[in-house]
Amino acid sequence: MILFRRHLKSCPAAKGHSRRWYKDCRCPVWVDKREEGGRIQSLKTSDWDKAVALSSTGSCSLAQAAVDWEQSIFYANKALRTLEKYGAIQRKFVAACTRWGFAEVAQVTPEAIETFVNEPGAPATRAKRLTILRQFFKYCQRQGWCKDNPGERVEAPKIKPTRYPTPFSQEQLEHIFAELERDQDQRFVLLAKLLLASGMRVGDAAGIQPESLRDLGVRLRTEKTGGEILLPLKAGLFDAVRAVAASGGFPAGQSTPTFI
Repeated sequence: MILFRRHLKSCPAAKGHSRRWYKDCRCPVWVDKREEGGRIQSLKTSDWDKAVALSSTGSCSLAQAAVDWEQSIFYANKALRTLEKYGAIQRKFVAACTRWGFAEVAQVTPEAIETFVNEPGAPATRAKRLTILRQFFKYCQRQGWCKDNPGERVEAPKIKPTRYPTPFSQEQLEHIFAELERDQDQRFVLLAKLLLASGMRVGDAAGIQPESLRDLGVRLRTEKTGGEILLPLKAGLFDAVRAVAASGGFPAGQSTPTFI
């Protein structure tokens, strides 16, 4: 069973691939019960909560609910990396529930969620599992497949404060550059200065391309969000790095840079 709004022609969501999953409007709510052998029919209301109450006469299989949920977050324009992570955890959870004898959304208990969340993994990993499952069951609750969110009754794992790396001291930096100065290839010195000034990863800095250097900085595209950012450099360092990039690059191993 799937609830959805049948958008009117005047609704902004009437066009586009994500129209079925858009709910923030006042268009009529319909229900699709073909999965249970029923049919598509109007609930004769525009109130989503009322529609859930009217249609909450049954549950939905976990497998089908997982597919519907993944499709809904896809149309919510989540980053590809996020979609892959959510999908992987959800598929593992469905497989675990199948082994435990839970086939329907309404059958899943907080104890089952707690068991899955506390499978081996770092505290942050276990906390992420719980966050994703809470979102999944919130979606199921809105669809009328379960009365409450069993994930909300599971205590979140405690995460210790992040311990950040200790930066190099001035004495350590002087020692590093003294050792680099002994090398015949002075590009290593420039590479170290670039890393120190920009905070870039070694592989990204070593694989820098001339076209990435403009506007007195290094332009790159972040892997998670796909957004473009600029790392500014001082004029002298910028010119030196551009000269090295134009003449063959830094003497490092092969890498796959994320520069644009």
